[in-house]
Amino acid sequence: MRILRIANWFWQSAGTITLFAGWALSFGLPAWAVKASNLFGQYQPASSVLAGFLGALAFGIIARLLAAARESLVSASVRDRFYRDGDRINPLDRLFERQRIAIADIAPPMGSPIIDKTFDTCELIGPANIILAATGAGLMHGNTFTRCDAVSTADGADPQTATAFFNCRFINCHFFNVTLFIHEDVYATANQSIGGLNWITPEPRLSIDQMIEPKSEADTESQAA
Repeated sequence: MRILRIANWFWQSAGTITLFAGWALSFGLPAWAVKASNLFGQYQPASSVLAGFLGALAFGIIARLLAAARESLVSASVRDRFYRDGDRINPLDRLFERQRIAIADIAPPMGSPIIDKTFDTCELIGPANIILAATGAGLMHGNTFTRCDAVSTADGADPQTATAFFNCRFINCHFFNVTLFIHEDVYATANQSIGGLNWITPEPRLSIDQMIEPKSEADTESQAA
Protein backbone atom coordinates (compact mmCIF):
# COMPACT_ATOMS: atom_id res chain seq x y z
CA MET A 1 0.00 0.00 0.00
CA ARG A 2 2.84 2.39 0.78
CA ILE A 3 4.37 1.77 -2.63
CA LEU A 4 1.02 2.53 -4.26
CA ARG A 5 0.70 5.79 -2.33
CA ILE A 6 4.19 6.81 -3.38
CA ALA A 7 3.48 5.89 -7.00
CA ASN A 8 0.22 7.85 -6.87
CA TRP A 9 2.01 10.90 -5.45
CA PHE A 10 4.60 10.76 -8.23
CA TRP A 11 1.83 10.44 -10.83
CA GLN A 12 -0.11 13.42 -9.46
CA SER A 13 3.09 15.47 -9.10
CA ALA A 14 4.51 14.52 -12.49
CA GLY A 15 3.89 17.99 -13.96
CA THR A 16 5.61 19.79 -11.07
CA ILE A 17 8.53 17.35 -11.01
CA THR A 18 8.99 17.69 -14.76
CA LEU A 19 8.96 21.49 -14.48
CA PHE A 20 11.61 21.57 -11.73
CA ALA A 21 13.72 19.02 -13.59
CA GLY A 22 13.46 21.15 -16.73
CA TRP A 23 14.62 24.26 -14.89
CA ALA A 24 17.54 22.38 -13.34
CA LEU A 25 18.68 20.80 -16.61
CA SER A 26 18.22 23.98 -18.61
CA PHE A 27 20.54 25.74 -16.18
CA GLY A 28 23.01 22.95 -15.54
CA LEU A 29 23.62 21.64 -19.05
CA PRO A 30 24.61 24.96 -20.67
CA ALA A 31 26.77 25.84 -17.66
CA TRP A 32 28.51 22.44 -17.81
CA ALA A 33 28.98 22.65 -21.59
CA VAL A 34 30.65 26.07 -21.41
CA LYS A 35 32.91 24.95 -18.60
CA ALA A 36 33.80 21.58 -20.20
CA SER A 37 34.62 23.17 -23.55
CA ASN A 38 36.67 25.86 -21.85
CA LEU A 39 34.75 28.37 -23.91
CA PHE A 40 35.35 31.88 -22.61
CA GLY A 41 37.78 30.29 -20.18
CA GLN A 42 39.22 33.61 -19.17
CA TYR A 43 35.79 34.62 -17.89
CA GLN A 44 35.16 31.53 -15.76
CA PRO A 45 33.13 30.94 -13.66
CA ALA A 46 31.02 33.95 -14.71
CA SER A 47 30.62 32.63 -18.26
CA SER A 48 29.25 29.28 -17.01
CA VAL A 49 26.78 31.00 -14.70
CA LEU A 50 25.65 33.30 -17.50
CA ALA A 51 25.22 30.33 -19.85
CA GLY A 52 23.10 28.61 -17.18
CA PHE A 53 20.83 31.61 -16.76
CA LEU A 54 20.44 31.98 -20.53
CA GLY A 55 19.50 28.31 -20.78
CA ALA A 56 16.97 28.68 -17.96
CA LEU A 57 15.53 31.78 -19.66
CA ALA A 58 15.14 29.89 -22.95
CA PHE A 59 13.42 27.03 -21.12
CA GLY A 60 11.04 29.47 -19.42
CA ILE A 61 10.07 31.05 -22.73
CA ILE A 62 9.48 27.66 -24.36
CA ALA A 63 7.47 26.42 -21.37
CA ARG A 64 5.30 29.55 -21.42
CA LEU A 65 4.65 29.18 -25.16
CA LEU A 66 3.69 25.53 -24.70
CA ALA A 67 1.36 26.42 -21.82
CA ALA A 68 -0.31 29.13 -23.91
CA ALA A 69 -0.73 26.69 -26.80
CA ARG A 70 -2.27 24.08 -24.49
CA GLU A 71 -4.64 26.65 -22.96
CA SER A 72 -5.71 27.72 -26.43
CA LEU A 73 -6.40 24.12 -27.44
CA VAL A 74 -8.43 23.48 -24.27
CA SER A 75 -10.48 26.67 -24.82
CA ALA A 76 -11.11 25.70 -28.43
CA SER A 77 -12.23 22.25 -27.31
CA VAL A 78 -14.65 23.73 -24.76
CA ARG A 79 -16.09 26.14 -27.32
CA ASP A 80 -16.47 23.34 -29.82
CA ARG A 81 -18.29 21.18 -27.27
CA PHE A 82 -20.73 23.74 -25.95
CA TYR A 83 -21.37 25.84 -29.06
CA ARG A 84 -21.60 23.20 -31.73
CA ASP A 85 -24.94 22.34 -33.25
CA GLY A 86 -27.19 20.29 -31.01
CA ASP A 87 -28.28 16.71 -31.55
CA ARG A 88 -30.77 15.98 -34.29
CA ILE A 89 -34.14 16.19 -32.60
CA ASN A 90 -37.83 16.32 -33.39
CA PRO A 91 -39.11 19.56 -31.83
CA LEU A 92 -42.58 18.05 -31.57
CA ASP A 93 -41.46 15.37 -29.09
CA ARG A 94 -42.76 15.71 -25.52
CA LEU A 95 -39.78 14.05 -23.80
CA PHE A 96 -36.07 14.74 -24.32
CA GLU A 97 -33.49 12.62 -22.49
CA ARG A 98 -29.68 12.93 -22.47
CA GLN A 99 -29.53 15.21 -25.49
CA ARG A 100 -27.62 18.35 -26.39
CA ILE A 101 -30.28 20.71 -27.66
CA ALA A 102 -29.87 24.07 -29.37
CA ILE A 103 -32.78 26.11 -28.06
CA ALA A 104 -33.31 27.63 -31.50
CA ASP A 105 -34.03 24.12 -32.84
CA ILE A 106 -37.02 23.54 -30.56
CA ALA A 107 -38.46 27.05 -30.57
CA PRO A 108 -41.84 27.15 -32.37
CA PRO A 109 -42.23 29.55 -35.29
CA MET A 110 -43.66 33.04 -34.86
CA GLY A 111 -42.70 33.26 -31.19
CA SER A 112 -45.13 30.66 -29.82
CA PRO A 113 -44.22 29.19 -26.40
CA ILE A 114 -42.80 25.72 -25.81
CA ILE A 115 -45.53 23.99 -23.81
CA ASP A 116 -45.63 20.93 -21.56
CA LYS A 117 -42.32 19.26 -22.44
CA THR A 118 -39.90 17.33 -20.22
CA PHE A 119 -36.13 17.69 -20.42
CA ASP A 120 -34.21 15.07 -18.44
CA THR A 121 -30.40 15.30 -18.15
CA CYS A 122 -30.12 17.50 -21.23
CA GLU A 123 -27.77 20.31 -22.25
CA LEU A 124 -29.69 23.34 -23.52
CA ILE A 125 -27.47 25.60 -25.57
CA GLY A 126 -27.92 29.26 -26.49
CA PRO A 127 -27.44 31.96 -27.37
CA ALA A 128 -31.07 32.52 -26.50
CA ASN A 129 -33.37 34.65 -24.37
CA ILE A 130 -35.78 32.46 -22.43
CA ILE A 131 -38.72 32.80 -20.06
CA LEU A 132 -39.64 30.03 -17.61
CA ALA A 133 -43.31 30.15 -16.64
CA ALA A 134 -45.73 27.69 -15.05
CA THR A 135 -49.16 27.42 -13.47
CA GLY A 136 -48.27 24.52 -11.18
CA ALA A 137 -47.28 21.84 -13.72
CA GLY A 138 -43.72 23.07 -14.25
CA LEU A 139 -40.65 21.70 -12.47
CA MET A 140 -37.05 22.81 -11.96
CA HIS A 141 -34.85 20.26 -10.19
CA GLY A 142 -31.08 19.78 -10.06
CA ASN A 143 -30.28 22.17 -12.92
CA THR A 144 -27.11 24.21 -13.42
CA PHE A 145 -26.44 27.39 -15.39
CA THR A 146 -23.10 28.29 -17.03
CA ARG A 147 -22.39 31.67 -18.66
CA CYS A 148 -26.00 32.69 -18.09
CA ASP A 149 -27.39 36.15 -17.40
CA ALA A 150 -30.64 37.06 -15.68
CA VAL A 151 -32.82 40.10 -16.36
CA SER A 152 -35.58 41.29 -14.06
CA THR A 153 -38.59 42.43 -16.11
CA ALA A 154 -41.09 45.00 -14.92
CA ASP A 155 -44.77 44.37 -14.28
CA GLY A 156 -46.63 44.17 -17.57
CA ALA A 157 -43.49 43.73 -19.71
CA ASP A 158 -43.89 41.46 -22.74
CA PRO A 159 -40.43 40.56 -24.15
CA GLN A 160 -40.62 39.99 -27.90
CA THR A 161 -37.23 38.36 -28.35
CA ALA A 162 -37.53 35.60 -25.74
CA THR A 163 -38.53 31.95 -26.12
CA ALA A 164 -41.06 31.01 -23.43
CA PHE A 165 -41.14 27.59 -21.75
CA PHE A 166 -44.61 27.11 -20.24
CA ASN A 167 -45.37 24.26 -17.81
CA CYS A 168 -42.14 22.47 -18.80
CA ARG A 169 -40.11 20.19 -16.58
CA PHE A 170 -36.30 20.48 -16.36
CA ILE A 171 -34.56 17.70 -14.41
CA ASN A 172 -30.77 17.64 -13.98
CA CYS A 173 -30.28 19.83 -17.03
CA HIS A 174 -27.41 22.19 -17.85
CA PHE A 175 -28.09 25.55 -19.48
CA PHE A 176 -25.32 27.30 -21.43
CA ASN A 177 -25.14 30.85 -22.78
CA VAL A 178 -28.74 31.90 -22.16
CA THR A 179 -30.37 35.02 -20.72
CA LEU A 180 -33.34 34.43 -18.42
CA PHE A 181 -36.12 37.00 -18.32
CA ILE A 182 -37.59 36.80 -14.80
CA HIS A 183 -40.58 38.81 -13.61
CA GLU A 184 -39.81 41.09 -10.69
CA ASP A 185 -42.60 39.48 -8.63
CA VAL A 186 -40.62 36.21 -8.46
CA TYR A 187 -37.16 37.76 -8.23
CA ALA A 188 -36.53 36.62 -4.66
CA THR A 189 -37.75 33.07 -5.31
CA ALA A 190 -35.72 32.73 -8.52
CA ASN A 191 -32.60 34.13 -6.90
CA GLN A 192 -32.81 31.50 -4.15
CA SER A 193 -33.83 28.50 -6.25
CA ILE A 194 -31.70 29.00 -9.38
CA GLY A 195 -27.97 29.04 -8.76
CA GLY A 196 -25.32 30.35 -11.13
CA LEU A 197 -27.26 33.34 -12.47
CA ASN A 198 -25.48 36.59 -13.28
CA TRP A 199 -27.99 39.37 -12.68
CA ILE A 200 -27.32 42.24 -15.08
CA THR A 201 -30.21 44.43 -13.92
CA PRO A 202 -30.59 46.17 -10.55
CA GLU A 203 -32.50 44.45 -7.80
CA PRO A 204 -36.18 45.33 -8.32
CA ARG A 205 -37.76 47.77 -5.91
CA LEU A 206 -40.50 45.25 -5.14
CA SER A 207 -37.94 42.82 -3.70
CA ILE A 208 -36.38 45.53 -1.56
CA ASP A 209 -39.78 46.55 -0.19
CA GLN A 210 -40.54 42.92 0.71
CA MET A 211 -37.44 42.84 2.91
CA ILE A 212 -38.78 45.77 4.95
CA GLU A 213 -41.50 44.41 7.20
CA PRO A 214 -44.34 46.89 7.79
CA LYS A 215 -44.82 47.96 11.36
CA SER A 216 -47.74 46.45 13.18
CA GLU A 217 -50.45 48.62 14.73
CA ALA A 218 -49.20 47.66 18.19
CA ASP A 219 -45.68 48.88 17.37
CA THR A 220 -47.09 52.12 15.99
CA GLU A 221 -49.18 52.72 19.11
CA SER A 222 -46.24 51.95 21.44
CA GLN A 223 -44.06 54.42 19.58
CA ALA A 224 -46.82 57.05 19.74
CA ALA A 225 -47.13 56.53 23.49
